[in-house]
Amino acid sequence: MTNEIILENGKANQITIYTIKVEEIKSKPLQTITPPQLQYGSAPKDTIIVDLLRAETRFNIDGVIDAADRTKLRDIFESRGTFTMDYAGITYVVNSEKISIIEIPEDAGDLNPETFIVKFSVIEGVNYG
Repeated sequence: MTNEIILENGKANQITIYTIKVEEIKSKPLQTITPPQLQYGSAPKDTIIVDLLRAETRFNIDGVIDAADRTKLRDIFESRGTFTMDYAGITYVVNSEKISIIEIPEDAGDLNPETFIVKFSVIEGVNYG
């Protein structure tokens, strides 16, 4: 099952990405502290785990765009700020981490040569400053 993703940066740049694969990654950094052991006669002590109370949501997305949206996609990713991503009925505020735009050769068989494969990564969050 594929879902469409809509990216928009508020500058009238809105594009639809027809997804092939969407990977949602949630991470929460933990800090571990291992107490020192005394030299003689002490039992090992349990490692202490400290939750840093931060969470990160990252999306790795593979999809297809129309050739007409190639410039808009570049503009959104080069805008140096956050943009919105609508996916599965939820709107996320994200910032781009990397993008790859792959041109499909005309003799690629079933694929339309007027489309591009895109692979990109975004992190949910807002700009600071």
